Amino acid sequence: MDQPVLMIYALSPAYQARRKSLFGAAHYTDAVKLFQDLHQKTESLAQNSGLKTFWFFDHLQEGKSFGERYANAFKEVFSKGYQKVISIGNDIPELELSHIEQASNSLTHSKVVLGPAADGGDYLIALTEETFYEEEFKNLPWNKSSLHSKLSELLSSYTSVEQLECLVDIDDFQSLVIVRKNVNWIAILLFSLKSFILYTKTVFEKLLLPKDNPLRAPPLSI
Repeated sequence: MDQPVLMIYALSPAYQARRKSLFGAAHYTDAVKLFQDLHQKTESLAQNSGLKTFWFFDHLQEGKSFGERYANAFKEVFSKGYQKVISIGNDIPELELSHIEQASNSLTHSKVVLGPAADGGDYLIALTEETFYEEEFKNLPWNKSSLHSKLSELLSSYTSVEQLECLVDIDDFQSLVIVRKNVNWIAILLFSLKSFILYTKTVFEKLLLPKDNPLRAPPLSI
């Protein structure tokens, strides 16, 4: 089957809210709401892409390490007879239908398409079956800042690699700040009064209170 398929390797909104540091434990529900909105956006993109879509949520992922689980997801889709797989997550606010379409079109003449993320990872990985080497793939430095460079190096040794523009995925509060100007619903959530106060309080405590004596103010320099 020559038509690319879409594989969404996803974490549930509740799991992402627990796993990623956004607004602090006291505002867990705010984080869940954000990831629910992101998930709904990803569902809409998948539907509008017109591509057959496979979802792999955290409870369906098999393997001990992230690399093993991710490789198994690719392996399962390829085992169904599909030869081109475009993989994305459900935590990328800037991802648009155009990125998926560009990857799909590129797979007509390229064997690999990567979408680099600002944190050093990849928000999109599109592979043909012939460029998927399971053992090497699962042993890459997943969830580390060196992933994109190592993945590009590995795949470039087999074939040419086409790259999309760099985007930001959501891992922490700082990544939200980076994308907030371009994504209105994140801006609204991010600067809700209680989330903003929580974040500001945490920052000032770290900056102004010395670790050895939290009740004593630091000296001022003029």
